[in-house]
Amino acid sequence: VAALPLRHEPGTAWHYGTSTDILARLVEALAEEPFDAHVRRHVLQPLGLRETDWTAPAALQDRMAATYRLSADGKPEREPDQPFTFASGGAGLIGPIDDYLRFARMLLGEGELDGVRVLRPATVRLMLVDHLDPAITQRHFLSSPGLGFGFGGSVRIAPPLRDEPPGAVGEFSWGGAASTLFWIDPANQLAVVFFAQKLPFDDALHRDLRRAVYG
Repeated sequence: VAALPLRHEPGTAWHYGTSTDILARLVEALAEEPFDAHVRRHVLQPLGLRETDWTAPAALQDRMAATYRLSADGKPEREPDQPFTFASGGAGLIGPIDDYLRFARMLLGEGELDGVRVLRPATVRLMLVDHLDPAITQRHFLSSPGLGFGFGGSVRIAPPLRDEPPGAVGEFSWGGAASTLFWIDPANQLAVVFFAQKLPFDDALHRDLRRAVYG
């Protein structure tokens, strides 16, 4: 990665990239253990996320949701499975929605869930703060002027515009390619996880979900 040319000069634009994979390699170097082993020991196991990992055991294969893409005539067609071959820092974890919700509730609890702490409160608060310079106007995936980016997800820094779906200042969220979505809303003590498995990304689903949640 270090040998690749820069997409843009640091501090001039924000773009979806491989930064979390680079961070995963730093974790390996500092912890002196593989990234997946470190995550299991410090996050997955303490939080009781017993069915979440980068690989799905054979016993869970029949419970895995399929991903579908709408064909030209509007019919859903199943996408071929594409297993991950390495423990990515920014993608690839497989698990049930209940596990994901526990993770979201941990963030809502500032790093603690059911008496188990995996992150310091100050660390979570740093995650939920916008770290983008206001001068950066090129913001891939951050189409709303009220959205910034924290550590690992978007942060709502201003109320939604009139034509945007409802939300609350302080939300921390991110969506997935197959129309999945999660967010936490500290102001309302709310954690939401939405699994859809639909390609291409369907923003209308998220709008309907937010209207249903916030009214």
